[in-house]
Amino acid sequence: MNEYFWRPKDIAELLECSMSKAYKIVQQFNKELSAMGKYTVVGRISKQYAIDRLGLEARGYDKRQTARNH
Repeated sequence: MNEYFWRPKDIAELLECSMSKAYKIVQQFNKELSAMGKYTVVGRISKQYAIDRLGLEARGYDKRQTARNH
């Protein structure tokens, strides 16, 4: 797992959801970032943005942890 980006597989593990749902989440987040003028990569999402957007910090999730360690 990359230190800065998550793939749909990581999102699926973290949220315990299907891969198709994880792909849709990554696609939606990339669409939001693109609308803000940020550069995006298909199939990857900024770990920091995902944690912020999913509200994981409020649940005690640390940005330095990986989805597999949580």
